[in-house]
Amino acid sequence: MTRKGTFDRRVGKHRGVAGRGSCPPHGPIMVAASEEGRYVASCLACGVAGPEREDSWEAKLAFDEASQPSPG
Repeated sequence: MTRKGTFDRRVGKHRGVAGRGSCPPHGPIMVAASEEGRYVASCLACGVAGPEREDSWEAKLAFDEASQPSPG
C-alpha cells in the first residue's frame, strides 16, 4: 500500500491526489529518483508523471515539455 502522493514502485507510476481540479497548469512538481538511478518529475496535485531521465534537471525539463499545450 502506498500513501497518496508517493511513487508506487510496484506499478512504476506516481500516485497523486486526484480530483483537486488545479491541473493544468501542473504544480507543485516533485522530482524523485527510482531504484535504477533514473529520475521522473510528477505533479503533486494530480499525479501526472513525465518521462524518466538521467538527471533531475532533465526530468523536470521533459515534464515541462510534455505538459505544454500543443500550438495552434
